[in-house]
Amino acid sequence: LPSALFHKFKHLRELYLNSNYFNGTIPGNFTQGLTKLKVLTFGNNQLTGTIHKEIFTNSISLERVSFESNMLSGSIPDVFQKMIQLRDIRLGQNKFISTIPSSLFNSGKTRSEGATRSLTKCDLHGNAFTGELPGTLTKGVPFLKYLYLHDNRLTGNLDTELFCGAANSFIDIRLNNNSFTGNFKIQCLMENLELISLASNNLTGPLEDGIGHKLPRL
Repeated sequence: LPSALFHKFKHLRELYLNSNYFNGTIPGNFTQGLTKLKVLTFGNNQLTGTIHKEIFTNSISLERVSFESNMLSGSIPDVFQKMIQLRDIRLGQNKFISTIPSSLFNSGKTRSEGATRSLTKCDLHGNAFTGELPGTLTKGVPFLKYLYLHDNRLTGNLDTELFCGAANSFIDIRLNNNSFTGNFKIQCLMENLELISLASNNLTGPLEDGIGHKLPRL
């Protein structure tokens, strides 16, 4: 991909490059000058290498980002603090490793009011992410509807308040095929949740009584 291919298109808002045969790496300055870019899709190509942080920091107005179904690797840069308009991020089916960036869910120590607060869909499935999910995972993303973290290498307990930050929004949660342990309990009403997948983990203990009252649409 030529690094300066779109630099002169200062008013470009949507760029769709998905479902082609692009290969090689994505230049770090690919989005340089594209300050008004809202949509960037690279899904279903043959791209390799890492995602440079400048891809995001050069276009902090991005609302939708898609890199799914490539061969990208390395870690995801932890640079989402200022992406207050981000609604949809899809990085599934790549070869990403390391932990999930805390700024993506506005849940880190440097949490900023409004950062990624608009996030409604997060798809990170089919990678090699490791580590535990913080108990504050959804407190900064109250409008999150779709969370796909299945088919990774995530560990730890599923905190009892893990989903409560977006309890009124969640529709679909997929955490299957990881290595979560301990009991699974839900301490908040999730009245819109239609699907939750926990298969193929290492969960133990009985399901709590009355769980159906907290998940009325299941």
